[in-house]
Amino acid sequence: MVRPRGNDPRSPIFQNGAFYRFKNLKLWVMPNELSFKRAGFLVSKKNAVNLVGVKRIKRLLKEAYRLNKCTLKNGFDLVIAGQGILEPKLKLRDIEGNLLLLFKKACLTADRQDTDVK
Repeated sequence: MVRPRGNDPRSPIFQNGAFYRFKNLKLWVMPNELSFKRAGFLVSKKNAVNLVGVKRIKRLLKEAYRLNKCTLKNGFDLVIAGQGILEPKLKLRDIEGNLLLLFKKACLTADRQDTDVK
């Protein structure tokens, strides 16, 4: 998967992938031919007051994904994006809860025996 730079409509995951939305998060999912999962994160400058806020939101998204990636099925490309104006005092537990519900909505959560723990 080519690293997405913005919401590039030519990217295969945006053209052919499944799209899910929950509260302030968007998720694009596309199966890949690999035995592992890959993830990309998008946060627009419009989603925060300043660049520090954008970086903080992206950091929180990455950390929430890292904490829960062992519960996801392998063989998928994911793009997770912040949607709308996100609160500057957003907490990790809020994003993590929303992200877990989004993964369940997309049927990406796996049984414990299917996951790889590294």
